[in-house]
Amino acid sequence: MNRIQIANTEEFQSYIRSFKDHEHEFIRAQVVVALGFNGDPEDVTYLNEMAEGDNDYVAQSAIAGLGLMNNNEAKEALIKLGTRYLDTERGAIVNGMLRDGYKLYLKDET
Repeated sequence: MNRIQIANTEEFQSYIRSFKDHEHEFIRAQVVVALGFNGDPEDVTYLNEMAEGDNDYVAQSAIAGLGLMNNNEAKEALIKLGTRYLDTERGAIVNGMLRDGYKLYLKDET
C-alpha cells in the first residue's frame, strides 16, 4: 500500500499498526518492513524493539525497516543496535544496513 500511494497514508499506517502485536512472525515481519517504507519517525521505537527481540526473522526485518526509513532517528537506532551487537550475526546485519543505507561503518568488514 505504501508503495502505491506515498502521500496521505495515515489510514494505511493505522491499518498496518493494528497488526503490530500479531502472534504470527510473518505478519510482524511484514509490519516492520511496511512501517520502514512509510518512514514515520514515530515507529522507530517499535522497530527498535522488534530488532532487539528474540525472533531472528522479525529482528532482521526490523533492521531492514530501520534502514528503509532513511531518517535520523532510525539511523541513531541502528547505530545503537550496531554497537550493542557489534561482534554478532545481528551486528553484521546492522552494519550492512548502515553501510548500504547511510554510508556509515561501525566495523570494517574487510
